[in-house]
Amino acid sequence: MSHQKLAVLVAATSVGLAVVSGASPASAATAQPSAATKSSALSSTSTASVSRKSFNCQSPKGEHLNVSWKQGMETTFYFNNHCDQKRAIVINITHCPWCNRTALIDVNRHTKGKKKKDTGSGTKITVTSASY
Repeated sequence: MSHQKLAVLVAATSVGLAVVSGASPASAATAQPSAATKSSALSSTSTASVSRKSFNCQSPKGEHLNVSWKQGMETTFYFNNHCDQKRAIVINITHCPWCNRTALIDVNRHTKGKKKKDTGSGTKITVTSASY
């Protein structure tokens, strides 16, 4: 569809909405969305919260392996290993009470990075860690 036809279609739709709502066609054609409409559209895109977990190191004492993720169909796990050992991040994905699966991310010592895992429509993601 050409740009001219599209512009006419948009203008005609605006005029039709204005007639239904009682506004004049001129004001409907130049109407801009309100700030509240814009902010509600932006806030609806990020509904899930970021999850974080931290695991103690065997050495050096007081250091941690930190993991964070935001659940989705394909979940990116961010990690920062401050430990002197290689660690494994074990991801348990629960779809229903009888259908669970496990994914594993190996993290080298003193490494920071990210890995994507296909978590599908998992209703619950549990992260645990194991040392090597």
